[in-house]
Amino acid sequence: MATVFGVSPSPFVRKVRVVLAEKNVPYELAPVFPGDADAKFRAMSPLGKIPAFKDGERTLCDSSIICSYLERVHPTPALYPQDPYDCARALWQHAGLAYPALPTGNGFCLYIRRSVIDAVGLLDEAAFPQGYGEENDFCQRASHRGLRHLICLGRGAGRLSLSVLPLQDGLGRTAQALLVLGKRNLCGELPMLAFAREHQLTAAEQQVLQALCAGLQPQEIAQRHGVAISTVRTQIASVRAKTATESIRDLVAMVAQLPPMQGVLRVVELR
Repeated sequence: MATVFGVSPSPFVRKVRVVLAEKNVPYELAPVFPGDADAKFRAMSPLGKIPAFKDGERTLCDSSIICSYLERVHPTPALYPQDPYDCARALWQHAGLAYPALPTGNGFCLYIRRSVIDAVGLLDEAAFPQGYGEENDFCQRASHRGLRHLICLGRGAGRLSLSVLPLQDGLGRTAQALLVLGKRNLCGELPMLAFAREHQLTAAEQQVLQALCAGLQPQEIAQRHGVAISTVRTQIASVRAKTATESIRDLVAMVAQLPPMQGVLRVVELR
């Protein structure tokens, strides 16, 4: 039986599940969050993105590629146009919306994730011995792997990250652009509260989790709350046990996936 690795809140996972349902293909969903460090999952999805897909001994990642594979392995009912050109355009538009092409970045202030370097490789010194153009070449290789470029505005606490996503009309022309702003905080107050209640965290454990998500180290948390470092480590171990996470990194990654929540109740003054 085929297996989809991911979680349903992801629109890309849902896209694959819809195709499987339309084609009446039996499958099972293996819950995996983006960035999961499990070696078997990373072998299927080197960048840690969801969904990943396994069909027997065959493994794939990227929702558009998975859907294209399913269309060929299970051609009935057909979900893509039969005309080769129309089919190619449909695949291009699918991939374009999921991983749009963005301008390259250059200069001395590029922030590149370690996982990107592992997947794309280093700057090509052999092809660009003078150093000019190697950043453009690197960004093009990264873009071909479905990665997006972020623009950072400001410095320090005032820094803002955003992603520019070109949107295309029905003729394939770039008509608009979607600006996606980065979050100021890893997790808001309401999602954190709901997460703590769901996993039955104590008030002290919730405070420690909030501090970890704010980037504080256990020693800093102990100093800030006036407790022993052993106490903080015990609380972290308890939170990890209750949330079934193997490390602080996995714990913070889980919190980062929480959907935003906004209070809708208004305070009314009674007179």
